[in-house]
Amino acid sequence: MRYTVLALVLALVLTGCGGPDRKAQRQLRDSGIEKLSAGDYTGAEKDFSEALSMAGGRVTDAEIDIVYYLGATYTLQDNYNKAISRYSDLITYDEDNKDAYFLRGSSYLNIEEKDKGIADYRKATAIAPGDYELAIAVYENLVAMGYKNDAAEFLNKALEIEGDEADNFFYRGRIYQLLGQDDLAKTAFIRAMEDGNDEAGIYLAEVFAKEGDKKSAKELADRYGGKENPDQRQSMITGRLFLSLGEYKKAAKVYEDALTADEDGKGEYHQELLKGQIAVYEYGGDFKKALKAAQEYVGVYPSDSGMIREIEFLKTR
Repeated sequence: MRYTVLALVLALVLTGCGGPDRKAQRQLRDSGIEKLSAGDYTGAEKDFSEALSMAGGRVTDAEIDIVYYLGATYTLQDNYNKAISRYSDLITYDEDNKDAYFLRGSSYLNIEEKDKGIADYRKATAIAPGDYELAIAVYENLVAMGYKNDAAEFLNKALEIEGDEADNFFYRGRIYQLLGQDDLAKTAFIRAMEDGNDEAGIYLAEVFAKEGDKKSAKELADRYGGKENPDQRQSMITGRLFLSLGEYKKAAKVYEDALTADEDGKGEYHQELLKGQIAVYEYGGDFKKALKAAQEYVGVYPSDSGMIREIEFLKTR
């Protein structure tokens, strides 16, 4: 049923007939990704649209993937109405697609359709009521768009998620930190670390640094940074800790070493390492390099609306 619905929806943009030429479609998709990564959004749109037109009425993961890339391309061209249309296609196909609701909601905010945007965010978080990361992303997007008074609703809802595992305390700490409740955040991060969540050390260090306690923040950085042959998770944590201390050269070295070791880009924390590297370039004042890296990142992760927003910022620097 869902296959049939999306086939009908995509018929509005598909012009091909017969069976799809998958090899030619992949070549166009790859060409579109290269252009997207290079900042050639007009060229990327052309390639993705042509690749989609070759589906011949068939819908597979390949078509879904291309629709996400098209949505990102439209967004980067400030063509939010077309982006909304593509994300709506995905929602028609799968009404429980939280990512599509999130991305469409973000597009609505960009055309000042606040009520529709928040409605989509509520739908996304209702589909995934236990997804802390989604709630945090919604909050950050609303704050970035100037709707801070509406943003707290999503964090407060996430605080209702039950559980006493290390990850629960970790995310509660992040939420308290975003809400400016640093004492509660610190308590939650310490509990998370005691229960085995090392990542909480990143944010605990940020709290210490905000309070002016750089000694405690540095102790955390030394605790993780002194390990030999760190795995990706340890590198991600160490890099973030150095970032929180403003030690950009050390952070850059950590990210560079970890990404070099993960040449095929298949490591579990590859995405976070790339984001950390972009942050190093930006905080270090190399906006041109940060923009190039961010564009390449979106070529790999087209559904990251936060990075798309970052590209828009970097283009003005």
